[in-house]
Amino acid sequence: MNDFSETQNSKADLYLHVGMPKTATSLLQKFLFTEHPQVEYLGKFIHGTNEKFPLKSIDSLMKRALGGEAVCSEADFEQLLEHSQAAKLQGKSLILSEELLSVGSLSQQHQAADLFKQYFPDCRIVVVLREPLEYLESLYFQRLKGFNLKHRSYHELKDSFGEPPRYFSINEWLDERWQHPEEPIREHLRYADLLEMYASIFGLDKLHVLHFSQLKSDSESFLIELSRAFEIDEKITINLISDKRVNDRWTQYQIEQLKSIHASPMLSREYQQLSHPKQRKEMLGLKGSESLHASDKATAEISDEWQSKIHRFFESQRNRLGPEWNSVAIQKTPDNHSAPKTGSSKSGTRKKQSPQAFDREKMWKRTRRTGTWEECCLNLASRMSYEWAIVFLRHVFSSRLLQSKFFPESRQRIQTIATWLNQPVDVNKAVSRHLFANECKDWRMLAFGEMSLDRIEKSVTIEGEEILEQYRGQQPGALIVNSHFGAARVVGKIIAEKNFPLTTISVGGRASKLANVEANLLLTKNSSPTQIVRQSIRDLESGRYLYISADGAQGDAGIEIDFLGRKRIFRTGFAQLAIKTGAPAIPIFATVDDRGIVNIQIHEPLDPGLNSQSKSERISHLVTQYARLLESYWIQDPGNIRQDQFEKHLHGYGLTTDTDRGETSLPRAA
Repeated sequence: MNDFSETQNSKADLYLHVGMPKTATSLLQKFLFTEHPQVEYLGKFIHGTNEKFPLKSIDSLMKRALGGEAVCSEADFEQLLEHSQAAKLQGKSLILSEELLSVGSLSQQHQAADLFKQYFPDCRIVVVLREPLEYLESLYFQRLKGFNLKHRSYHELKDSFGEPPRYFSINEWLDERWQHPEEPIREHLRYADLLEMYASIFGLDKLHVLHFSQLKSDSESFLIELSRAFEIDEKITINLISDKRVNDRWTQYQIEQLKSIHASPMLSREYQQLSHPKQRKEMLGLKGSESLHASDKATAEISDEWQSKIHRFFESQRNRLGPEWNSVAIQKTPDNHSAPKTGSSKSGTRKKQSPQAFDREKMWKRTRRTGTWEECCLNLASRMSYEWAIVFLRHVFSSRLLQSKFFPESRQRIQTIATWLNQPVDVNKAVSRHLFANECKDWRMLAFGEMSLDRIEKSVTIEGEEILEQYRGQQPGALIVNSHFGAARVVGKIIAEKNFPLTTISVGGRASKLANVEANLLLTKNSSPTQIVRQSIRDLESGRYLYISADGAQGDAGIEIDFLGRKRIFRTGFAQLAIKTGAPAIPIFATVDDRGIVNIQIHEPLDPGLNSQSKSERISHLVTQYARLLESYWIQDPGNIRQDQFEKHLHGYGLTTDTDRGETSLPRAA
């Protein structure tokens, strides 16, 4: 350890310990920060009180950081500055510890970090990470214990599980809380988002990351590293923490006691009549933090399905942290927690995604398949955050010089389309949109698959979301009618992230896999049309949203419609489902502009026609409306026409034309 003068000069304005929860934060707060002579501890925030804060300014600051409306005045700022300087003069580390800063929404975390940067520009951040399955198991037991002993503090669980005493399994808890609006548990596992956010605001050199597994396997080395992060004497730390424990997990005996009380109406009534937590502890076999009965620590068996989902989500975060992070990169899930292989579906049509069945690294390589310059651009983009990547690509794609030199085929294609449509276009902007829509489609979906909804929405605009919302919870549900146009692939990802109950009809589910969409898939490949139709009808009638592309080639029945001067066959599957179930058919289009921003437009439902009309007339009416809407998007925004769709259109794919006239002699659109 440095001597006093060296320590005094090296101290940061503030050492911010942000958890995460269930990584010995209570242990450090109780026995280290309050007792270490080289620590000036600012306390731990407790909602509704400020009794643990020595300064009113810290109370105001933390309330603001955690989403409150408190105002930090100029006097508060001066008080914090004086306190920081006084700690430095005494050679002490000014420490604030609050694990809630690491588990809120990303926007709230970012707001808090900006606030601390404003008040403590030389702030250093300490984060302790934990293997996700272990973390969730520990958090589950904390919630189970707290709900049954101090249920008023865990009132949000009452709506899901009723009044205590209640036993609920970890899988039931995950089912209820994984994406629950009040406490979405999956937000706790956004490790990469958390680290990238703090690194972007304070700098990577100000971020110190430790691993909880090290505390368990080699506590002394963990405490030494922790002491160096806080710049305090490591020997004192070891002496203060050794053999200390707080918040011990329930034993297996105590869990069995809870199950017995839950199962017995008489014991449940007796338990509810006990007014003091101490009495409840005694009934459960607890006395303070020690058990009255010797027993092994409780364990929770996470189902294979949940292990797969957690593993997949965790891997998407871990893979985000590249080699520049070195020692702070998140540790890989141990082999005993690797995701299991999923079995086949019962019906043969509905499948869950398996992390082993999809090679995301292979797909990263496929995003760079189109040539040397595209490979260079997308290779660089795949190593940046998405927000920075689209800024980089925006400058590359919009340059007329670079377009002419490296993307001549794209420029020629846009000029051909514009001439054929007889539409004046800004070629530079149209080529930029064309490149974002075509060359970046796999890369964008891979990036979105690893981003939180908060981050995605910074690069996406949505119009008409209220149209989808009005059918939530209704029976039948609604058909979401998408197209192979622009950035269409992002639609399913965003709708699933917004917790709409979604079923996707897909040939192979590739776009859903790219985006890590955890939604039901109805796979048309190797499944009979009858199975697909029956399951689609059941899902719509149960209130689900059915996601389907209306300009594809799947299905047997079709209607010949004049589309931009050529006869084209449009399949009628979506219209037949809409007429059969009475579900509204809602068209959605996602375009990407020349800045790389995705714009999603949700339209009012298509007119289903009159009940007095025949079924075939109503189906034709729906399909024709959709074809005209798609045609208008092609005309208005040729830059977003997908290259493969345009080539199919030129060469008669799905058309009944007698001749192939070639690119230069096609009749122009009306």
